[in-house]
Amino acid sequence: MGELDQGKDPLLEQAVEHLKHAEADLARAREAETRTEHEIKEAAEEITRAERHNRPHELIVNRKPYTWPKDKIDGREIKALAGSPADWVVNQIVDGPGEDPEVANDQFVELALDAEPKGVKRFITRKPKTSPGVR
Repeated sequence: MGELDQGKDPLLEQAVEHLKHAEADLARAREAETRTEHEIKEAAEEITRAERHNRPHELIVNRKPYTWPKDKIDGREIKALAGSPADWVVNQIVDGPGEDPEVANDQFVELALDAEPKGVKRFITRKPKTSPGVR
């Protein structure tokens, strides 16, 4: 009896084995590709965060444009930037009805364009109000 009579063709078995190895290699390559794509996505997000963090932010104080190197600024820094006296008050200008909120010396304001209120942040510095009846 020949090899074909036994139901096994060595060339066919070799081809099937080769195909199994190729499929396993392809599966490993797909896993590696998925990992690499994930790493690329993470790296791109890190770059975006770093760019956002490191670029100067625009703000307006007393109608004058400034740039600030950090993501946040506090009331004390706003007064220094504007050259206003330390005892003055800072208000953040917001659109809409109501009073513009006061920014305390140690209170930070996010300067990112997408932070509320959206857009370039605007501030005014002013003399503190006097209380009625106090002399």
